[in-house]
Amino acid sequence: MADYVNTGGIKATVKDDKGVVIVGANVTVTPTSGGTATSKLTGSDGTATFTVNIGGYTVSVSTTKVGVGSQPSSQSTTVTADVTNNLTFNY
Repeated sequence: MADYVNTGGIKATVKDDKGVVIVGANVTVTPTSGGTATSKLTGSDGTATFTVNIGGYTVSVSTTKVGVGSQPSSQSTTVTADVTNNLTFNY
């Protein structure tokens, strides 16, 4: 009998208008059905990766990098079992 997988992933990549990754951007993942939001800062590769339960999420990004717009950006995504959704945010 196969094990039931009820998690997937979200990987957010944050880049500036020249395509250079932004280190230290704040990425927040919030379940659309309610629940607790989780935040991480992007690493040296400009990404933040989350393991989440299947379902709908809003992914929001903000950055204070000098020379980059500071307005937050968000995208909605639906996570399915054993799949990582790749989202890119361009500033």
